[in-house]
This record gives sequence, C-alpha cells and structure tokens, in this order.
Amino acid sequence: NVIKPDARTAWTFLTDEEQSARRLRTNFSWIDAVHGFHNQLVTGDPALHFLEHFRRRHLPPDSRPVAASFGCGEGHLERALLGLGWRFEALTGMELNPALVEHAQAKVAALEGGDRVRYQVADLNHLSLEPASLDLGMFFHSLHHVEGLEACLAEVSLALRHGGALLVIDYFGGNRLQRGMAHLSICDLYLRRIPEPYRVDLTRSSRNEVVLKERCTNTPVDQVIASDPSEAIRSEELAMALRSTPGLVVVEERPLGGTLLDPLFDRIAGNFVQSDPVAQACVQMAMAGEESLIASLALEPDYRYVVLRRH
Repeated sequence: NVIKPDARTAWTFLTDEEQSARRLRTNFSWIDAVHGFHNQLVTGDPALHFLEHFRRRHLPPDSRPVAASFGCGEGHLERALLGLGWRFEALTGMELNPALVEHAQAKVAALEGGDRVRYQVADLNHLSLEPASLDLGMFFHSLHHVEGLEACLAEVSLALRHGGALLVIDYFGGNRLQRGMAHLSICDLYLRRIPEPYRVDLTRSSRNEVVLKERCTNTPVDQVIASDPSEAIRSEELAMALRSTPGLVVVEERPLGGTLLDPLFDRIAGNFVQSDPVAQACVQMAMAGEESLIASLALEPDYRYVVLRRH
C-alpha cells in the first residue's frame, strides 16, 4: 500500500482551467446529452439529476448530514451538491493531492453552504476515521484508485452511523482501464457508423494535419501507470469488495453511461457539439446502443451508481 511519489501530483492539472477544459473535450463526459443519459439510467428521467434522486430516496427530508467525500479531487462533487441545494451540518473532503485540497477549499468558500465544507489531505489506503461519526459517505470516481480496498471500506463502514448511507459512483471496469477485445470490437462497430468529420482525433490533429480515429483501443498499461500509478489499480474487484464489507448492504445499484460511450468518444468527444443535429444523432445512436447492450447482458456496465447502507 505504499503510495508512489507521483500519485500525489497526478491530477494537479485540474487546478488549471485551460488544461482541464482541453482534457475534458477528449472525454465522453464533455458531451451535454451524456449527463441526461446518466440521469435516465439511474432515475428513469433525464431531467432528474441522479444525485437529487439519491437525496430523495436515501436521505431523510430536509436532512443536514454529517458527511465525508473520499478522494474528492478538486471538489467538483461538493460544489455540485451545494448547487443542487444540499446543505450539510459538516462536509469533509479528503484528497491525497495537497494542491487539489487547496484549490477545492478556495473554490467552495464563495458558495452558499460552503462554510460547512472543509478539505484535508488524506490517503485512502490508510484512513483513520472516528467510529459512528458520519451520516453519509461518498466515493465519486475515486474508489477505483484505492489499492487497499478492504481496509478502506472497513474503516468507512465503521465510521457510518447505524442506518448511514454510502454512495459510490465509479468505474468498475477492467484493471488499468483495459477493455477486452470483444468489448472494443463492439465499440468499433459504432465508430464505423460515425461520419469522418466527427472522428477527427483532437489529441493528434493539427492545423497542418487531420488524423482520424480509426479504431477504439486501450491505452497501454505502462502509459496508464505513468499518468497515475493508482489508476484503476483494482477496479475489477470493486463490486466484490463492496458486497463483502462487514456492516454494509447494497440497497440500490444502477448502470451509468460510459461502457460504450467512453471508449467510443475517447479523443473525439469535442466534435459532438450540441447545436449540430448530425453529431447529436450519432450520440443518440451510441446511447441507445449502450443501454441495449447492457440490458441484454452483452456488456457488463463499466460505470455504476451504487448505494449501500450501514446495518
């Protein structure tokens, strides 16, 4: 469970708005319609945010929970919750990267309810939490970075009060972001149905040369590790680890969009602008395909929304 030296700085670029925006344009989550797709899969209503669905279904009305966000990054989740009207008795964000902790604290300060949010440096592989101190725990795309899953989840379970909830929104796919050949072949079938102007590779093209994305591929493992040694280190084991944690019981689980969309739109997402009807037709095709493939069990969902309760 030794943290590699660069794991503490792997995501520092998130403190730079220009770098963050440039990277986001290469990721499927840049596409506006995808957010409604996430909501549709969890709530059945593209206009009902899945976080609001969680609050209505799993928290007492008008509650102000004592909560913790584990692996909070630059604080996106906490700001989103405050923006949705959530209020907390106290909310602690825990993050390994000190630069992200400082950035998150500065950004939340101006928001209503932000005075109840505090960030601190913490290693999720070596958590020490006060028993029965939390009403709510959250992992938002962070648990797949944890190598010591069993110890981490056991500590979180003990920190939850009786009846407390744990929300996990995360990547459950192949370790080190590796998809199988059958999975990638399905993605290629959809890629071939996208017109060439929308397959321009935004990471390799320049003013002088246009490079098209021809295939959906895995990033080589050594490159994944070089970017972040903790990336998807045991992601394949998340589901089993959650279900075997003493004191925690799964009470709701839904797929989230990304199983097909992530590899398909990787490096080309920025081509699919909201105002372009052809681009949006391609996005709708892919979303319908993903939903059907998961419903028919042809693909296991890589991204999932899971709610557990402390018993």
